[in-house]
Amino acid sequence: MHWMVPVLFLCSSLFSQAATNWVDGLAYGTNDWSTAGSISSQTNGQGSLVIGHEFTTNLTLLHEIEGYINITNQATGFRVDATAGATVTGSEGAVFSAVGATNLTIAGGRFIGTVDTGSGEGDAVGGYITNSTATVSGSEFAGIGSANGFVMEKSTLTITNGIFRGGDSGTGLFVG
Repeated sequence: MHWMVPVLFLCSSLFSQAATNWVDGLAYGTNDWSTAGSISSQTNGQGSLVIGHEFTTNLTLLHEIEGYINITNQATGFRVDATAGATVTGSEGAVFSAVGATNLTIAGGRFIGTVDTGSGEGDAVGGYITNSTATVSGSEFAGIGSANGFVMEKSTLTITNGIFRGGDSGTGLFVG
């Protein structure tokens, strides 16, 4: 019976740790973004983000980035602001994705799927949201090959001046 105390302590401490943001590549600089409230791109180049920290609510895109953005923190009112010319391209999965976002806003920017480089993930989708409410304003989402430009599942999407292009055998906006 004495062995249960350490096991219970270990299990409870695993669940009490908050999720953090994960950054790969140099496009977002060398700053520690793990618990930042706001993240900004710093330079053109490789860069991928997984936004998991609950208090991160803003992403500013200013550059041409090769990678992906995955928002999993379920923060209410998360906002992505991108300047003219800010582009994120990716060759697998979804270039931009959000899960469980409430009142997500994507303003500007281009999210473009490119040719799969042999990862086995298939053609890249420009954007994907699930279980979310989102507004797209002035953004472009494009898939490549058989991929759709933007896929939404169990979500509500408001569009103001957006561009959605599917690949050769994909659709611009797919509702699943």
